[in-house]
Amino acid sequence: MQRFIRKLKEEKYFGADLTHYEHLEKKSAVYGKPEYPLPQSLENILKSLGISRLYSHQVKALDILETGKNLVVSTPTASGKSLIYHLHSLRVLNRNPDSHILYLFPIKALAQDQLSSLKRILSSYPSEKPLRVGIFDGDTKQSERKKLKSNPPEILISNPDMLHLSFLAYNHQWHNFLKTLRVVVLDEIHTY
Repeated sequence: MQRFIRKLKEEKYFGADLTHYEHLEKKSAVYGKPEYPLPQSLENILKSLGISRLYSHQVKALDILETGKNLVVSTPTASGKSLIYHLHSLRVLNRNPDSHILYLFPIKALAQDQLSSLKRILSSYPSEKPLRVGIFDGDTKQSERKKLKSNPPEILISNPDMLHLSFLAYNHQWHNFLKTLRVVVLDEIHTY
């Protein structure tokens, strides 16, 4: 890395643009235990995913959410933010199976990635009736849109555009979903 920085500084065209360089030492992970323990079913899911403990920021976030407060989590990429909202959503659904959750993502690729991640988590979720997940976006066929509105899945994935163009503009069509909406997740909130 030192050699790369030296070469960058020596670069004729943009070397002078490098104004600051600092090497930060690696930090060890800090773990924690939730003040409000997760249900055994969620502990089992974590175990099936190879997760034996949660990071301290995940624990703190889950504890705050458990008190009913709203929360913004701002941590680096791949630090486990998604696991926070997945666990919180499942905790809510575990307590009240008739609840609904709305995940909003700014781009379809991210929504698809999170759908895959959520399906992997749900494959280990013990439930008398399997939890359903659906995507409602510009690519959703009309026939599927009708089904999603009349019999919404427990977790619905969408985007801000559809929130404005469908959920809010035609809220009467989403009555069954909106009256039991308990969690709204805004992923990548800095892009809105």
